[in-house]
Amino acid sequence: MAWIRKPWLALSLMLILAILSTLQLPRLKVRAYFKAQVSGESHYVVAEREISRTFHLRDVAIVAVPYTTRDQINIVARELRSLDGVAMVINPFEFPLTMANNTSIAQRLRLIGQYEGRDYALLVTFISKSPESTSRSIHRLVEPKGGVMFGISYIGAMAMDYVRIILTYLTPVAIAIMFSIFYLTLKNFWAALLAFLPSILATIYLLGLYAAIGKPISMENVLMPFITLIMGSSAALHYVNRYLSLKDPSRYERSRKAFKETFLALFMTVLTTVVGFLSLGLTSSPVMRELGFSGAMGMTAAGVATFVFLPPTVTLIEHRRTPEIVEKRTLKKRRTKLR
Repeated sequence: MAWIRKPWLALSLMLILAILSTLQLPRLKVRAYFKAQVSGESHYVVAEREISRTFHLRDVAIVAVPYTTRDQINIVARELRSLDGVAMVINPFEFPLTMANNTSIAQRLRLIGQYEGRDYALLVTFISKSPESTSRSIHRLVEPKGGVMFGISYIGAMAMDYVRIILTYLTPVAIAIMFSIFYLTLKNFWAALLAFLPSILATIYLLGLYAAIGKPISMENVLMPFITLIMGSSAALHYVNRYLSLKDPSRYERSRKAFKETFLALFMTVLTTVVGFLSLGLTSSPVMRELGFSGAMGMTAAGVATFVFLPPTVTLIEHRRTPEIVEKRTLKKRRTKLR
């Protein structure tokens, strides 16, 4: 266990890997999740790929727009056609003039009708490229007019937005909550920070790896940071708590004893959790397989970071919480309650 006596080397290595991973994060991709739910060789995916290549058609979106006059719908149709990525728009009020009654044809085709007491017209919009980005542009155009949009690409765009919200806002909130729990448990800021650091770094390492290899973040694996932070940090918390409870005057000896006493239990905890996530790979659902794979990766990264980096870096903490101190605090609380 000679590496325990090299805390600054372990800390420097952790930070270097974190910096390299952080530099990759701008390349991290966020993707819609629908295509990942089916096999890449399914008839649906193959047919869609061939149709997109042959007809330059990526998706079809239905836009429902309220109106009082036909001119309002005609204006919206022209605005939709001007958007980049929109190949064609079918306007129910622009059917060929040779038809006897354009309105009655549109009504028979159910392209115009009433919804909640208002007249609506359906504009069929063909998307030729960047379906999610084009769907967002269409939505921004019709939303102020009271219009609504339907389509796979639009739902995919909303899913991508949810993934970004989770990564941007909910992950920092989870980090703050978990660190607060660590601090309240260990009663020491630096001990809580070092105990939580392996899980944070493991999350950064994995996100950086995903960015480097081009693996996107989707609805299936967006929970990986939370799994890594919450489940992966329990081993580090247990180890640091044991380190602070030992009475040996040597920090290195305390770290060695804490590692020796907790290694088997922590290793079995990490191993069984990883195996549990990997067992999801036996299911027929691509969604569950991706969730299991990402969860296993997160737990493995957190476990390795805990076992390799935490024993040497924890020796930087001078504070010791001995059993006598814990007992005195407990007795003091009991006396306070009795009073």
